[in-house]
Amino acid sequence: MDEFFDEFESSSLGVFKRFPHDQRERIEELFKKETEEAQAKLEAEALKKFEADKRAEEAKAADEAKKAAPDPKAKKAAPPAKGKGGKADDKGPNLDVPKLEVPSIEEYESPMGNKFLVERSVNKITEQLMKAAPTEDELNA
Repeated sequence: MDEFFDEFESSSLGVFKRFPHDQRERIEELFKKETEEAQAKLEAEALKKFEADKRAEEAKAADEAKKAAPDPKAKKAAPPAKGKGGKADDKGPNLDVPKLEVPSIEEYESPMGNKFLVERSVNKITEQLMKAAPTEDELNA
């Protein structure tokens, strides 16, 4: 009879994202994957903002160059020297994106004394459920 209640407790707690200890590796991999995806998203947003700012600065510089009357007697300025093309240039600009940490796995002990691992807190589950779905305009933008 105890085996029935243990299985019942284990399966019912799975609904609340609490799993037995033998699933620790799966949860760790899930947390790492989600953290990497969030980090990539942050870096992509920062890069997009950086590129937009760079384009705006270049457009502003071009406008200023057009407005400035060229002096016919002045010599042309030498083109800017290009870098050596080292590894720093290959990586792209420094975006100062904070490094996200992989969340730790919390443990939970049931009233029956069985130990489980918490994949998601109830608050995170409700936040995901209550988040409004994006509209068609937001998806197409």
